[in-house]
Amino acid sequence: MPKIIKRLTNQEISNAESKEKPYRLNDGDRLHLLIRPNGRKVWQVSYTLAGKKNTHTIGEFSSDNRIGFVSLKEARELRDCVIKLVKDGVDPNQRKQDVIKKNEGIKTFEEIARQWHEKGNWVERYKKRIISSLENDAFPFIGKKPISQITRADINAVASQIEGRGKLEAAKRVIKRCEAVIDYSIHLGLCDQNVAMGVTRFMKAHVKKHRPFLKEKDFPEFLNKLDNYQGRDYIKIAMGLQILTFVRPGELRNAPWSEIDFENKIWRIPAKRMKMRRDHIVPLSKQALNLLAHLKGITGSGKLLFPAVNKAYKPISDTALLKVLKTMGYVDEKKITVHGFRHSASTLLNENQFNADAIEMQLAHASKNQIRGTYNHAQYLDERTKMMQWYADYLDLLKQKI
Repeated sequence: MPKIIKRLTNQEISNAESKEKPYRLNDGDRLHLLIRPNGRKVWQVSYTLAGKKNTHTIGEFSSDNRIGFVSLKEARELRDCVIKLVKDGVDPNQRKQDVIKKNEGIKTFEEIARQWHEKGNWVERYKKRIISSLENDAFPFIGKKPISQITRADINAVASQIEGRGKLEAAKRVIKRCEAVIDYSIHLGLCDQNVAMGVTRFMKAHVKKHRPFLKEKDFPEFLNKLDNYQGRDYIKIAMGLQILTFVRPGELRNAPWSEIDFENKIWRIPAKRMKMRRDHIVPLSKQALNLLAHLKGITGSGKLLFPAVNKAYKPISDTALLKVLKTMGYVDEKKITVHGFRHSASTLLNENQFNADAIEMQLAHASKNQIRGTYNHAQYLDERTKMMQWYADYLDLLKQKI
């Protein structure tokens, strides 16, 4: 009596764990799943042609309909196709090689996305986030598909699986990046139209949540606690400058002395260090200049304003200022963050009727289309200089209210 092989289930396949050596799970009718030591699960079909036994690899298992992967149902259908080829005297492995040869030169979405990413002119840390988002949320679904064959439905599927996790803003970012990749492919002559264009207009709305920030009523206590902070002087100065200049924390941590212009009382941050990839000018208040003068006597002999301890060629870590907050008693990151000082400044300046465009420009938020009118770095500088001095003076007044 022939041995009856129990057919596989998706649950059984998903639960199958890798071992030191490859092993098989049989589904019957010559179809089996090869479990490799690295955890990959690959569908294979055994066949005999012209007296020779062979194995044909169908593809890697996936239960969530990712493009380029093969579900249990699809594996059984493809197994039937392989058996039919063999019955017709066609070697499925040779057929596969013929198809591969025919498709040589066809570019996949992932290939073009990586080319696009390599050419991007972003800050290194942001550049890593971009490719990571595509690797996690786009490539598993459309990475292996020829870019010329990507459809609107494919893009919608990518969006849906991210939205399904509740990551609405992340979903929009990934889709906009997919749109940029396809734009690049059009430039290369690989596509005629951008199927991702406009998809974000129909995605779920994201209610933006600002990072926790210090309210005006909380500044007096905070500023007095900072004055009494007993940690390293230059870390205390870093926190003071973070508050007074409200640049992004990474822009402060990595700042070299060459960017500080004491004579003209400005800090010039080059485009390569800015998130928006444009040169940025920070007018320096008297209070900020005093802190920098003090700091010059501590770290001025080196390259960086805030070098790491025992590693002068490296900046302080991205947790250094967070540790200051915790040492001061602000341990709940749901109430205050270092980045939140940018929002504190924006709120106070807007409430006190400063020019909204000047504020946005000082925050380095605005894109070329977001600020009304045409300007260059010289414009708004007088207004921003007065604004930055007012802000520093206002914080001094708040400190006295305790």
